[in-house]
Amino acid sequence: RPDPIDFESSALPPSVQVLGSDDRIIYLNKDYQTVVSLWCYFYLIRFKWYIWFDGKGRMYVVRTERRRGLQRTVYMHRYIEEFRRKERLPSSIKIDHWNGCGVDNRDANLRPANSSQNSANCESRRKDGLPRGVVYRPTKGKKPYQGQIRHNGQKYQSLWFADVESATEWYNRKAILYHGDFARLALDKQPEDYPQELARWRSKQRPRKANKRELAYLMLPAYLEEQATKVIHFDVLERVAETTDAPF
Repeated sequence: RPDPIDFESSALPPSVQVLGSDDRIIYLNKDYQTVVSLWCYFYLIRFKWYIWFDGKGRMYVVRTERRRGLQRTVYMHRYIEEFRRKERLPSSIKIDHWNGCGVDNRDANLRPANSSQNSANCESRRKDGLPRGVVYRPTKGKKPYQGQIRHNGQKYQSLWFADVESATEWYNRKAILYHGDFARLALDKQPEDYPQELARWRSKQRPRKANKRELAYLMLPAYLEEQATKVIHFDVLERVAETTDAPF
């Protein structure tokens, strides 16, 4: 999971990672900045990008364009992923920011995900001070803490625990089993801290089938090599025809 970046603007979240040689900064409105990879930097600076807040504490980099007389919003992270794949992604596929920072649009921080995986990697917005996935009920007496998690529209609950650490541990393990690498855990834990649960989740993942355009890109080198071989054969035949009396 990439760490947040050490941006020059104090308005952005603090971080511990310094920009690499393949990273470039694009300046936005209101003294905000975003960081992108070098390969797409010169394509992105052709447009005017600005910061946008979704009203839930998250911010993204967007621009507006007019197509067929209608104005639409283009997200930078989605534009980069579609530009890299050379195809327009369906609306069911979301682009997730690995470290949760919406202005970190480097290649290592972007990955396709579905709606459930994208929601699992969101920051917790609760204000009661409890860890993620833990509820407190004082009416339960000596065991007032319980772990809760949602997956595919269903709500799963644990037994009641006497301490908050046990409920947090239950939530972290269930989050890894249901969401795997996309799970945002409580108490600054990482998915790699639960290797058994992470291995079980990865064993259930099925590889995505390549579409027609991706298959065309995969077959292009073999096709070019075949055509080059045919050209060489024709050149050999022409040379033989010039040096011999062969009837062709």
